[in-house]
Amino acid sequence: MAETGGFDRIIGPESEGAEVEAAVANADAVAMAIAIDQARHDPKLSRRIGDYVEKQSRLVDLQARHLDEERCLAIAAAKRKRYLDRLRIAGATAVTAFAVVALVAFIGMIWDAKHDSGIVLDAVSTPAPLSERGLTGAVLASDLISQLDRIRSIVARHSLTVSDEVRRDGGEDIKVEIPETGLSLQQLSRYFHRTLGKQRRMSVDLVSAPSGLLSLNVHIDGSADQIQVTGPESDLDQLIRAASEQTFRVLDPVNFVVYLAYTEGRDEDMLTLARQLVATATSRTDRSNVIGLLSGLEPDRGLAERQATLAEAIAPELAPTVLMLARAERDLGHDEQLLAALRRFVAKRAADQLANQRESLPRLQATARAEIDALLGDPARFAALDYIASSPLATQLARRAAAAARVHDLTLSRQLLQQAFDVGDPGTEDGMSARWYADVEAGDWQSALGDARVLLAYQERLKSQKPALAQRYAFAEATVTSPWLALAYARTGNLAEAHTLIDPTPTDCYACVRIRAEIAEIAGDRAQSDRWFQAALRQGPSLPFAETEYGMRLIARGERDRAIELFKAANHKGSRFPDPLKGWGDALVQQGKTREALDKYDEALKYSPNWTALKEAREALAKQKSKI
Repeated sequence: MAETGGFDRIIGPESEGAEVEAAVANADAVAMAIAIDQARHDPKLSRRIGDYVEKQSRLVDLQARHLDEERCLAIAAAKRKRYLDRLRIAGATAVTAFAVVALVAFIGMIWDAKHDSGIVLDAVSTPAPLSERGLTGAVLASDLISQLDRIRSIVARHSLTVSDEVRRDGGEDIKVEIPETGLSLQQLSRYFHRTLGKQRRMSVDLVSAPSGLLSLNVHIDGSADQIQVTGPESDLDQLIRAASEQTFRVLDPVNFVVYLAYTEGRDEDMLTLARQLVATATSRTDRSNVIGLLSGLEPDRGLAERQATLAEAIAPELAPTVLMLARAERDLGHDEQLLAALRRFVAKRAADQLANQRESLPRLQATARAEIDALLGDPARFAALDYIASSPLATQLARRAAAAARVHDLTLSRQLLQQAFDVGDPGTEDGMSARWYADVEAGDWQSALGDARVLLAYQERLKSQKPALAQRYAFAEATVTSPWLALAYARTGNLAEAHTLIDPTPTDCYACVRIRAEIAEIAGDRAQSDRWFQAALRQGPSLPFAETEYGMRLIARGERDRAIELFKAANHKGSRFPDPLKGWGDALVQQGKTREALDKYDEALKYSPNWTALKEAREALAKQKSKI
């Protein structure tokens, strides 16, 4: 009992109230049951109980409806709260996003301003009489900028360096006010560009000079050069053109040299300015850059090779100087050195280049990789090479035609060459080179002889028309055209003329010594042919052409084992070069090894599927094998 009493004290009054409520509920239930039992015998009591039950039912319904309404109100309140919460979150997110966008735009504006190195034309003035006749400052500015854009477009097609754009100051921009400042976004941007950027600003004024002449003056901030051209009003277009050239020369002297190189009759000016830039260059990279530029223009290609070598030694990280060296090696016929220079060029990193030379690097490296493929006999990428997109379409088609012929696709070569002449003049050099390769592939040596003659006559005309560059054309004759013509003479039976042309060619020219060997072989002088082929092997340790050509000569002599060794070596150097694989197969055919020969033919066909002679050799061998 003591324990029970203690438990009751711990529970307290709530336990007692619960017991009471339970007892009352039980009593009501018992009373209701007794009343219902009695109502069976008392109609009056039965009605009273029915009324009570009905009232209780209505009360329960009313309570249920009240609970439903309260639940609906609670749900609606919860939905409103969630909606308002979402609106608040969305609003906060929008404000945050706007702030982030504004911050990014502001940072972008500053970054763009800091990296702006363009040229801005601030003010242009013209005399009142001219302005009244329509030659306002705006018109003069437009004409001058058009001429500068013309120069830039020429430069863009040929230069490694991107030239800065000249634009008018944006005084006519649409004005978007910044609240509470009175400034526009354009004004703020212009302020950042002026204070943070590297803009060069220029102004132009056209004034009346004595004797009724006009004087066009251009002033460039930070430049001591005085640009002034004078002439009659009738020559105003020429004045604007002359002023634009002088302005571009001050703004971008390196690219002005490139412009002169592609402007008729300016060769002497081009070389003079390039040499002046070399003499005045101060920084290491500028000196390397301008020496490399000069090497690309130098008529004496041996001197050009030495200049480019010096330029690379001064700044070995710069890619353009290595490309200029590659061009000099190509002109000299130094194919092994050309291959090495191209490999160094494609390994250069854009981040190491001058800022205005990074944009052109990927395109030039793609072209260099294709030329490497050509030097290794890989036809796939070389034949598909998209030759300089800025060249005229006819020139591009002619170059593709030459590439197709070099990989033994004569049908495609003929089609492309026809297209080239259909759309325009591809130029004598490109047109005749393409014809030469196609005719050689077809075995039409008489036509090839005509092609080489036309090309040689063209180069002779250039030497007289462009005396400043005559020495350069002489190198092209010595390392390309004269050897081609000599080989064509030998193939058509005129060995005396062949020797007249080939004997003066340089003996360090890879193609020249190979053609010397071919001519000696045609003349029946095998000992002399061997000497020249050995010289070619030494000159081109990384190149597969001398081994391939020498191997074909050994097959004709019946020296199949030696020929196969040479074909193996050529295949090792140029694994995708189909010519040594075909030669290897030809040698195996002569040895009676039909299965092995078919394998070599099949491998060659993977790389040159349209080579007619190869397909015919393979089909003939397959038929022969099926008869055995």
